[in-house]
Amino acid sequence: MKQSTIDALIGSIYAAVTAASGFQQFIAEFSAAAGASGVLLIMRHVVSQELQGVWVVGMDPAYLQSYALRYAGEDVLALHMEHSPIGRFYASNLDVPERAHYHELPFYRDWVQPQGMAYAAGCVILREGQWLTQIFLQRSTAQPPFSRRTMVQLERLVPHLQRALQMRQRFAELRLGRDMLAGSLDVLAMPALLCDERGRMAHCNRSGRALLEAGGGLWLDGGLLRARSEPVARQLALALCGAVRA
Repeated sequence: MKQSTIDALIGSIYAAVTAASGFQQFIAEFSAAAGASGVLLIMRHVVSQELQGVWVVGMDPAYLQSYALRYAGEDVLALHMEHSPIGRFYASNLDVPERAHYHELPFYRDWVQPQGMAYAAGCVILREGQWLTQIFLQRSTAQPPFSRRTMVQLERLVPHLQRALQMRQRFAELRLGRDMLAGSLDVLAMPALLCDERGRMAHCNRSGRALLEAGGGLWLDGGLLRARSEPVARQLALALCGAVRA
């Protein structure tokens, strides 16, 4: 990857801080520059495998849904990254344990292979409690495997991604704090909860607070709206992502 390409990608990263579409334009440019068939930028809960803040390019929505609801906990590259230092890129053809048996796994046979994927690379960008912000690249069977040199090149983007993600979150907090919509929610009798693109609670009305304080199926975990049942939590997180993307 040329220096001019890296510089252009860094510019796209910081443009995402205030862009209405978030990091969507960046991951599209990143996918093309890295020779990937698709890119996924997500927040993942390490226990429940909920996904939040999803930006995706090059993946069929049906496969994204099945990943979020079923296969996220079986992704061997993601599991390897959970227990490895953050800020480094790892590849399925270079780093996952027992690579010789990777193609025998149900995850590969039932989810990876039907999409025509052959290789994946990923990095944990941020770790916030049990939530990881991760980016994944995919390559098809017609594309070459990832090299260690490529992993090192991609790591040059990580400090910029870390700063841009934190800046965008702060920007969203300031913007939602001034949003007149939040005040209008208070006049509704029904519970109304306003979340940002990462699933973080920005505002809830009086009925919404009563609902959360009642200790039912919903709760806040570090400001993130979650459900107590893990299957429901994954469905809720996917629904929130879909609403934000729409």
